[in-house]
Amino acid sequence: MRTIETIVYNFNELDEKAKLKAIEKHRYFYVEDTWWDNVYESAKEIGLEITEFDLDRGRHIKGKFIKDVESVADYILEDFGETCEAYKMAGNYQKKRENVLGEAEKDEFGDFTDLYKLDNDLDDLDTEFRNELLNYYLKCLELEYEYYMSDEFISEFLINNEYNFTQDGTRF
Repeated sequence: MRTIETIVYNFNELDEKAKLKAIEKHRYFYVEDTWWDNVYESAKEIGLEITEFDLDRGRHIKGKFIKDVESVADYILEDFGETCEAYKMAGNYQKKRENVLGEAEKDEFGDFTDLYKLDNDLDDLDTEFRNELLNYYLKCLELEYEYYMSDEFISEFLINNEYNFTQDGTRF
């Protein structure tokens, strides 16, 4: 048996070169797990379920409404700020929907005459709104990922978890 003594440092005590090494060694640590959960939950809260996304190969996102589309738009308009992109999307959706309903042909009793066309127009509008929201959440996912990969976040992560390092930045 032998005893080895080593001096260890917290992240803030490392020199810049050692800090960079520590950061690089932990670059993917946080994004190897379910880092996207907060964005998924945010989307689900408004009534949109994200079913798949990829930031690398082909950058795409898929999802579906789990609430009726009008309720989704109403929720966004009630709970999001006016400067939020999703708020603007919801407002545009409602205006377009009103226009489609207002321009649809009606008979003398006020009933819609071509329900097939009206349903198709509304379905197209719903699909457009869903795709806009999905792209909004894809951007949120990208920003979240970029933040978790940033030197700033990784440094804070290493400090908050009170990791110890050798002088060269290797985690002890």
